[in-house]
Amino acid sequence: MLYNSLIKPHFTYCITIWGNSFKTYIHKLYILQKRVVRIISRSEFHSHTAPLFQTYNIMTVYELYIYFVGLFIYKSLNNNIPYCNVFHRNINQRNSQNLRSVFRKKKICQFSIISSGPKIWNDFPSNVKVSRSLYCFKKCLRTFLRSIISDFA
Repeated sequence: MLYNSLIKPHFTYCITIWGNSFKTYIHKLYILQKRVVRIISRSEFHSHTAPLFQTYNIMTVYELYIYFVGLFIYKSLNNNIPYCNVFHRNINQRNSQNLRSVFRKKKICQFSIISSGPKIWNDFPSNVKVSRSLYCFKKCLRTFLRSIISDFA
């Protein structure tokens, strides 16, 4: 409760905009987040944090970015965000749930959600993409992100 009320809002504020920044900046936030999780759990300074994130059901900064980009795209595709039609589905029948990627030459444009969003969306499994409601989408996306993290841990 302490983390969700005091710390998480600072990490999630406008994360769809700054979350795809240079990895060195995001990694510093990840180190800070690991320190906070250790303090909350009263663990030692060098203890491994992956089990702590799972125990306390806390998403890392990287997971939070993927989660909120997924939410933004889902809302955009289902017309829950007014005046936001920047994502377009593939015309191909086989990949009709995937989005068309937009390539930008400049590096700064590649960090935008218009360029990175379709890449993230296309990596989601089809059961997440075809969710009928926002609640089901959030639940399926959290389950998907937890399964990826448990595979790497």
